[in-house]
Amino acid sequence: MKKYIVLILALVVGIFQYSCNEDPLDITQKGVKSTDLVYANANDDEAEQLIAAVYNRLHGSGFSSLDMVYRIMMNTISDDGYSGATFTDNASTYQLLNTFETTSEMSLYETLWTGFYQVIYWSNMIVENLPDDTEMKQRVIAEAKAMRAISMMYLVRLWGNPPLVDHVLGSDELKMPNTPAETSWTWIEQQLTEAASVLPSKSGIDEQTEIGGRLTKEAAFAYLGKSQLIQGKNSEAASTLKSKVIDSNLYGLIDNFDDLNYYTSDFSKENIFEYNIANDPTTNSDQGDMRGVFYGYRSEYVVIPDEMIPESGWGYGAVSKKFGEFMEEHERRTDGTLSDRFNGTLCAYEELLDESRFSYTTYGRKGVYNPPLQNNAGYFRIKEMPYAENKIAGQAVFFSFRYHNNGKFMRYAEVLLMYAEAALGTSDGLEALNEVRTRAGLDALSSYTLDDVKDERRAELYFEGERFLDLVRWGDAPTVLSDKGKTIYAFYGYQDGSTEIQSKDQWRVESYTTGSDGFVEGKNEVFPYPLIELQSNPNLVQNNGW
Repeated sequence: MKKYIVLILALVVGIFQYSCNEDPLDITQKGVKSTDLVYANANDDEAEQLIAAVYNRLHGSGFSSLDMVYRIMMNTISDDGYSGATFTDNASTYQLLNTFETTSEMSLYETLWTGFYQVIYWSNMIVENLPDDTEMKQRVIAEAKAMRAISMMYLVRLWGNPPLVDHVLGSDELKMPNTPAETSWTWIEQQLTEAASVLPSKSGIDEQTEIGGRLTKEAAFAYLGKSQLIQGKNSEAASTLKSKVIDSNLYGLIDNFDDLNYYTSDFSKENIFEYNIANDPTTNSDQGDMRGVFYGYRSEYVVIPDEMIPESGWGYGAVSKKFGEFMEEHERRTDGTLSDRFNGTLCAYEELLDESRFSYTTYGRKGVYNPPLQNNAGYFRIKEMPYAENKIAGQAVFFSFRYHNNGKFMRYAEVLLMYAEAALGTSDGLEALNEVRTRAGLDALSSYTLDDVKDERRAELYFEGERFLDLVRWGDAPTVLSDKGKTIYAFYGYQDGSTEIQSKDQWRVESYTTGSDGFVEGKNEVFPYPLIELQSNPNLVQNNGW
């Protein structure tokens, strides 16, 4: 499958053309007869090419990587992060997310909306038009069912009641009204169940490579359990996750949390669903994203260690003051040291300056210079950074840099934490929670509460797009995010300007009041429907407050 993940052949390119100005619910088929024939006459290899292109759309490439944009957006609106740009950068996009001052006109909403509906459309094309006359085609159809269900999960969680597009729309169906969330959830569960009944399992715990970046039976069940948990069906979620995923004994946690940041963890036993990116410079523009540009520290304000790509990044996905302080407390061992998970997630300024951990030969200096580093309060993200060893070989120009460490959509650690929540208070739930804690480098608990699960999810799944949505489904968002966006920070390094390691009480952090109302209960729990969609679809009703 790997060759199909990294190559979108002329056949697929020809039928997957899409104009960014079109309504994502109204995708014109270019030559209906010829397109239908592509599916109807596809052999097994061509069927795999078709589903590979759908996988490619879920991840995306370049600046339009869905996974990358999603992570940055969700981190920015949670209590764990800031936009990371300067106060004036991209004032119509990420910075306004930071302060909850966006409108339905913001392009980022349309990026996610269009992206997920594209996945659904091309999945629908496979389900409706590809004959199920071989075992491989049956598998491809099952993958398409799972992919459209997963994309619909994103849409329902983000917008509440978006239109359910469960088939290729006819010309008289294009202006669809909102669909009740309950209806969509029922369909999502059905699609994942049907997909799981057909999809194969790995042959062993360390054998994901033979399947590659494709969904397995257990991955479909993991998403089914997730959908049940989100709906509050805890007993059903617990049963699904335990009997169908955990008890399969086909997944586990890798030993070192920090290894998750590197290509060496690709296709490891921990990855439930991942996007395959090959270390191939001839295809880097087709498959890679722009993590280096978006995620890298802003080198005009802070020196980037040699271990990362030392060119200027845009600094998105910054660590919030609240998350840094939470991690320093939660990840502190009884002997006073910080956990392995802390060190694989973020570092305080002192660790960034520590030359036993990072090297600084490129510029001959280290630390913050040309201050202030805006939207920063002294903590720096380590997780998902553009590490040099992950860079696809043969690239010399900064803007062409792509990374071949696979994009991870779901890990086994999340399965264990979902199960611990669904099976709250049980011995099996405690065992699952402690498995995550032990790998993190923390002591096991003798009992646990929902608050323990919340803390573990926050620490373990940082920058994986779950924190904000967790706060919403728990009903915690209005309280936890009550001050979010009202104050922003700027970090100057140490008060005396030195880059010699001192202590946190010597940091110079300035705070600024934004004047924003911040998170508004009854409004900001969901995204606004993009204005362009409302203008083209009068039957679509805007969410409350937008």
